[in-house]
Amino acid sequence: PQMIAFYIFNVLWLRLVHKVKFGIVFHSLSLSKSFKARIFDSIIAFASMFADLLCYVSDYTKVTWEKYLTVRLSRARTHVIHNAVPATETQGNLSEDKPRIALVGRLSEEKRPEIFCECAKKLHDHFDFNVWGNGPMEQELKEKYAGYVTFRGYESSAERIYGQTDILM
Repeated sequence: PQMIAFYIFNVLWLRLVHKVKFGIVFHSLSLSKSFKARIFDSIIAFASMFADLLCYVSDYTKVTWEKYLTVRLSRARTHVIHNAVPATETQGNLSEDKPRIALVGRLSEEKRPEIFCECAKKLHDHFDFNVWGNGPMEQELKEKYAGYVTFRGYESSAERIYGQTDILM
């Protein structure tokens, strides 16, 4: 509660008194249905009324956040950035053995990495499946899909990931 009050006060103070421009990047709503999570989402939605820019990571995220009246009424410019990772050029051919399919991202409920892993379970004889990333579902996925997917963990080098990937999901 104190952090929330501090956040609102500072956003309003900076925006209204000092005319500081700011934007909000929306990734997703809180998955938790707890009272605390709903309050947090509501505060972010309230702050959007004072923002100059609202940026979403997908059209779905934009539609999801627009359930809040304050987000819909915001006069801020809105943008959807579908992929914030710069494209890289890699050279090479498909792997000699089996094509390598990769999932790159956070292993969390809203990303639904289990769908990729279920595909791997059915198609592992024809493709090598690799997951690059970590997150709260990592251990659960490793235990369930260890024989079908290679979990490579977090990697900061896009060139390294794409150099070992034939098909990116």
